[in-house]
Amino acid sequence: MTSISNAMQTPDSCFTLGFDDLPDEINPHVLSTNEKISDIAHRILFFVPKYLFGSIIRNSIHFSLNYSERHIIHTEKEYDRIWKDKEINIDQYSQMNFWSHVFRTKESIERLRSNYEVEEVAITTPDGIKLDGAVYMHNHNKALDSTPTLVFFGGTGELHKSGFGCWIFDLLQKCDTPINLVLFDYRGCGRSEGTPSSVNDIAIDAETVYQFVHKKLETKEDDIHLAGFSLGASIATKLKSHHLDSKGFLISNRSFSSMSEEAKHFVADKLGRYFYTGVGRWLSNITGEALGWLACQFGWDFNTLKDFDKIKSPKLVINHESDPIIPYPASLYHKLESEERLHECDHIKLKNKHYNEHFLLHHTEDLKHYTDQDGEEATEHILKFIQGSIKA
Repeated sequence: MTSISNAMQTPDSCFTLGFDDLPDEINPHVLSTNEKISDIAHRILFFVPKYLFGSIIRNSIHFSLNYSERHIIHTEKEYDRIWKDKEINIDQYSQMNFWSHVFRTKESIERLRSNYEVEEVAITTPDGIKLDGAVYMHNHNKALDSTPTLVFFGGTGELHKSGFGCWIFDLLQKCDTPINLVLFDYRGCGRSEGTPSSVNDIAIDAETVYQFVHKKLETKEDDIHLAGFSLGASIATKLKSHHLDSKGFLISNRSFSSMSEEAKHFVADKLGRYFYTGVGRWLSNITGEALGWLACQFGWDFNTLKDFDKIKSPKLVINHESDPIIPYPASLYHKLESEERLHECDHIKLKNKHYNEHFLLHHTEDLKHYTDQDGEEATEHILKFIQGSIKA
């Protein structure tokens, strides 16, 4: 494993990936003549509707694209307080970011800083989009040839500096094996350039970061592990399906089985609250079906289950059946359960640890509030999975 100081000559040094390094499945340059003609015809015929509806769907799915400059600056200030300020003043920390919810004391922040060295990086995709990210190098692994590295993929509405992966930092500090982390923002989010127009754009972002870890940080592919939350879990699963020879593990935390299922059940569930009659419920379902179909037609055709099925290395699926964002019928967990295939992977069905606590949003609540289906702490279950997968 190359140290940060050796891999990055300056904080702004940039890794660039070429089109030749992309898997054929997501490489826009690998098309037959008929596919190219079909693609051009599709672009011409659907230019106006794709521009109008595609923009609405894109921003609905990935609403961190809509963050204001003021919001981004505030997030960066809170990030600097955790990682860069010489004086650690807990009283100044905002309670509106993930970092302050996990690292609540001066001692916990000092421990975090002592365990990890952070370097902000710029990673350029084959189509020229510069992505904003950060590498967190564990300070106890510098003697190792190739250190396990976890690439974490955030959900919609999450910026890497807001600390969407901070729960994994807290967990990995308890791990026997030092593990590095890499976090980044998808194109169009935070300080990353560009605007995504389809799943393929996000898949290119993910592949670029993967190759950055492999080639720039000189990490063996078997030591590259992936984890994601919500939309990020589907992105991580798609990326993992392009690297099937790697023994790295995958953690899918509260994700959907496909975008069409998510749109269908989410919309039907929300509208169904206002329509109690048979006709009203039917209209809610039809609307959900139509929006799910539209999302796929305009390039957001995630099929997480199909990608998940290809993966043979260790994988863990996490879900809560009362998740209001990923309705249970749309979840990857439910799909595996209904097909009696949960035995094919490790899995956690989140249960409230304290039944007198009524969480409003089981989609984003900290995992420390839950046990698994057998009563074990959810975080302990995840830690055992990580340690077991790395040692296997």
